[in-house]
Amino acid sequence: MFKFVKNKISSRIIQATKKLRSFVKTVKRKFQIMEEKKWAYEIVNGKAIIPQGTKKIVPNAFYGCEELISVEIPEGVTHICECAFRSCTNLQEVILPESLEYIDDCAFAHCPALGELTIGDRIKEISEDAFYNSTIDGITIYKEEPTGEMIYAIAKAKIRGKVIVPGIDKYVKAIDNFNWSKWYDDKKKTLINIMEDCGGVTYDMFKEYEKEEKIKAQKKEDRKNLKIAIIAGIGGMLLFILIGLLAA
Repeated sequence: MFKFVKNKISSRIIQATKKLRSFVKTVKRKFQIMEEKKWAYEIVNGKAIIPQGTKKIVPNAFYGCEELISVEIPEGVTHICECAFRSCTNLQEVILPESLEYIDDCAFAHCPALGELTIGDRIKEISEDAFYNSTIDGITIYKEEPTGEMIYAIAKAKIRGKVIVPGIDKYVKAIDNFNWSKWYDDKKKTLINIMEDCGGVTYDMFKEYEKEEKIKAQKKEDRKNLKIAIIAGIGGMLLFILIGLLAA
């Protein structure tokens, strides 16, 4: 019996060792492929060469690429995926297409040398960490009604120059694009500060909005309580009538 158990354990150890060796071999091969290919797209003299017809910049496309200095993303690209240009410490020039709709999490995070960025009016979503801890010379977002997430994404970067958002004055009208009431107070303050820097929107405007929001919420609660009271009253009357009929 002991010999049988011993042989079974030995067999399992041998199988586990074989699997481990196979896993290590696979990982080594993947790293070898990564070294051979290195980046998702070609780089020539510090400039990324992204083929025409590309629809999205894949995740981690140039993650940690120190040799990348400039990139012109061609028209037709709608999506820059997560960490595509993260930690590109020498990246300076980024030309974004008018077709761009989405900039994902950490797409341009930890890039300390970015020049001026211009984002077109087709943009639908910018992750709040898209430019996290990056230094940018200036940024312009041509969005008619920018969302809070877009503005907060700017707030998480270090902007050396101007922040221009032509639609900023319409922001209060567009504020329902996200659930303002669930934002933390410190996040609200950061958002308000960056928007005051953009011009057109002030802290007082936000306070006025919050005041109106509370009044609306109270009216909604009052209507709800009134309905409950009416239903309870009707129910009480019906019960009283029923008791009277049973007693007759």
